Amino acid sequence: MHANSDARTVGTVATLTGVSVRTLHHYDHIGLVVPSVRTAAGYRGYTDADIERLHLVLVYRSVGLGLDEIRTLLDDVDADVLAHLHRQHRLLCDQAEQLDRRSRQWRNS
Repeated sequence: MHANSDARTVGTVATLTGVSVRTLHHYDHIGLVVPSVRTAAGYRGYTDADIERLHLVLVYRSVGLGLDEIRTLLDDVDADVLAHLHRQHRLLCDQAEQLDRRSRQWRNS
């Protein structure tokens, strides 16, 4: 990486984070995690700040948030992160209750 020697390649970031290169390219394409560095040859370079953003994306994905909602949380300075997470928690609890009900019905039939 000539533009920024501290930037990491897409392959390195994939290895460090467990995210596939294809997913990193997708996140770049949709503007969710855009690498800050591009070489003259067009190679992506991820800075520490880019990787921090990716980690936030992964945390939000792990609790079931969609990519559009994640983008809102990361890009909108007025976004209420706690409200989004509480809403997601309620949704997951409702889904767990539904699954439990179905499981009990299945066992009792």
